[in-house]
Amino acid sequence: MANKIKGLLITLVLISLLILGGISYTAYRLWTIGKVELIELREKFFPQFDYEQADTKANKQRFKDFLMIKPTPDIKDIYCFDDALGINADYMFSFSCSKATSQRIIQVHKLKLDTAYFRDDGFHMQHDFIWWNKERICKLPKYQWISSNKRWYKYYWYDDEESKAYFFEFDF
Repeated sequence: MANKIKGLLITLVLISLLILGGISYTAYRLWTIGKVELIELREKFFPQFDYEQADTKANKQRFKDFLMIKPTPDIKDIYCFDDALGINADYMFSFSCSKATSQRIIQVHKLKLDTAYFRDDGFHMQHDFIWWNKERICKLPKYQWISSNKRWYKYYWYDDEESKAYFFEFDF
């Protein structure tokens, strides 16, 4: 019985040393990587979306990543949001831009006007923000792109009166 207890204690001590050694190594690596490299690493795996403030550095970068156009001076008030946890992901962007920029987005993403009588704007998947005006969006023409396997979608609305665009990308 004493040998079993002694063996169990030795095993616990070894496991503790391995765990503490792993934690120590991780802490050491984080310390030596440096702040810039750590931020770059975080951005690679967990990109930042600032849904509470417009035109942040992160929002401008996400705009480039998702809208795939070079930002021009007419593009302002960029808000974005992501919900990439769980079984599906969705991304929302709202921004002001010119009609010419809107047309460029439609071309780059190969969006087609949705002419269906009963259209689905995906409101059940969208989140509620002051910058995402669902009441206004439902009255705007919707452009869309749907992947061939019908698992990836892009919806786009442009408000000519307010020069405001809404971009919603999601998957199932």
